Amino acid sequence: MEVIWAKTRKGSVFHTDTFKSYNSLHRFGKHLNGIEGFWSYAKHKLYNYRGVSRANFPVYLKEMEYRYNHRKEHILDPLISLHFGYVSY
Repeated sequence: MEVIWAKTRKGSVFHTDTFKSYNSLHRFGKHLNGIEGFWSYAKHKLYNYRGVSRANFPVYLKEMEYRYNHRKEHILDPLISLHFGYVSY
């Protein structure tokens, strides 16, 4: 806990597994047991690529992070907006 106190800011979000030792992290910020959900999602999506290179893994992982954080949104509108600068409805 001393390392966490020294290396993080109050209000940080901690993504952990369900190991009991992490239960006291709520004193330092928000504690989420959601990392298993993200990894399950990422592995399922990355399976379609049939493997990724070690060099490109961070890029694929960042893509999975974006997809996971926006998985309930309709992705076409932001892409059109990004490409054309507007969304027609």
